[in-house]
Amino acid sequence: MATRTIKTIFALDGETKYRDAIKSINKEQALLRAELRAVTSEFDASGDAQKKLSAQAESLTKQIELQKQKIAEAQNAVEQSTKIYGENSDTTKQYKIELANAEAQLGRLQSALAKTNEQLILQESRMKKAGDSLESAGKKMQNFSDKAGKVGNTLSATITAPIVAGATVAVKSAMDFESAFAGVRKTVDATEEQFAELEQGIRDMAKEVPASAAAIAEVSEAAGQLGIETENILGFTR
Repeated sequence: MATRTIKTIFALDGETKYRDAIKSINKEQALLRAELRAVTSEFDASGDAQKKLSAQAESLTKQIELQKQKIAEAQNAVEQSTKIYGENSDTTKQYKIELANAEAQLGRLQSALAKTNEQLILQESRMKKAGDSLESAGKKMQNFSDKAGKVGNTLSATITAPIVAGATVAVKSAMDFESAFAGVRKTVDATEEQFAELEQGIRDMAKEVPASAAAIAEVSEAAGQLGIETENILGFTR
């Protein structure tokens, strides 16, 4: 009698709850996709590629979390059906198919997120290079203007101003790096000793490659988001 009761509960109650849970998750994912289409359409119109990629990454991250819930529901259904109907029953086989499909969809979502993050990193790199070029041109124009002024202004521009500007840039660079490395701490699961090694490794890398320490740290942050193991992050970043 006890076994019959369990079967009845699962058949009439467990199956219904499982289907309701899957239906609810599907609706949430569909809503996320609809919202993303609306948002990306606006960014396409404005030409803001970076915001479009950021919106895609955020939506995919939420869809992945929902997909993991779907997998958990399917795994539970397989376990319960196996206990009640047997591993080779048609009911259990159907749940296994649904589980396999859910896992495959998770893989596709994770792959899409990885590609989106890669594109986002490239876009941010392009924007930084463009910003650096504009800043460099602005400094050259300012220097030319200063030299065309009076002797007193020229003296200030050629001696005092560069010293102050150099100090300002150094301070800003340090602040940018601290902010960027804070992002690394959010995505990478590591000990303080490992973080210290990462920080030094990034600073050393900045001396060897044509990129700032802050920009390199941003790539390391993305590596953490992609699930790269801590010991492989510097290699991936390079």
